[in-house]
Amino acid sequence: MKLWFLIAGINGLLAVLLGAFGFHNLREAMTGHEYAVYSLGSQFHLVHAVGLIGVAILVGQNIRLAHFAGIAFVIGTVLFSGALYASRLLGPLTEIAPIGLLFIMVGWILIAAIGLRRAG
Repeated sequence: MKLWFLIAGINGLLAVLLGAFGFHNLREAMTGHEYAVYSLGSQFHLVHAVGLIGVAILVGQNIRLAHFAGIAFVIGTVLFSGALYASRLLGPLTEIAPIGLLFIMVGWILIAAIGLRRAG
């Protein structure tokens, strides 16, 4: 549980730092579309940092499936948000982003499965 709170906190911090960095240091050098792509990466990053807090809580309740949801969120965030952040710095990498979204969706499916298991 402690590890997942640590991972959530680090992800939240990085999402805020990268979002603020993009706004204050990169926005003027970007087209409107480029900034929208970068911002989307930051938004997804922050939302899934909060999702990882939920994972930490579920892990604390000894729900093994929550670990897999957390892993999927982390991989998905790195691939999706990372690709959108890096696209600004390294050129187009957005073809990796859909793979990240698949991992993120798997994470949410696992969270839903936990809810179904606990409800029954």
